Amino acid sequence: MSNVAGAPDTMQEFMEKERKRLNKAREDVLAKRAKFDEEIATIDKELSAIDAYDMAKQGKLPTTRTRAAPPGTRRTGIRDDIYNQVKAKPATRADLLDTNGAKGNKSDEQAISNALSALKKAGKLKQTDDGKYHAV
Repeated sequence: MSNVAGAPDTMQEFMEKERKRLNKAREDVLAKRAKFDEEIATIDKELSAIDAYDMAKQGKLPTTRTRAAPPGTRRTGIRDDIYNQVKAKPATRADLLDTNGAKGNKSDEQAISNALSALKKAGKLKQTDDGKYHAV
């Protein structure tokens, strides 16, 4: 029995509650990051439109301008997408390739394989004997 009202009885209960709290916080931050990424994409489109208008006014051909990602940042999204798909419904690598339209595209297939490996190594996924990945 716990000494303090509402306090967990065991260390295992404490760790489980803390894990749930941290996973929720992580999901919230990822959702915010996705919104920021969308805002940045919208701003980049508007800047490109302004650049194209300015170039047209000067009689020059518009050029495509892309913003470079800040150094040290990784391309995000594939791991999260794969994790969310497996969390919703356990799947094999082949299922994920089909679902994501990566079948036959070597770089996309490799990206999905890398995401599965990273998630498995991080302990977020486990693979059963039938080859299906399950969220932990």
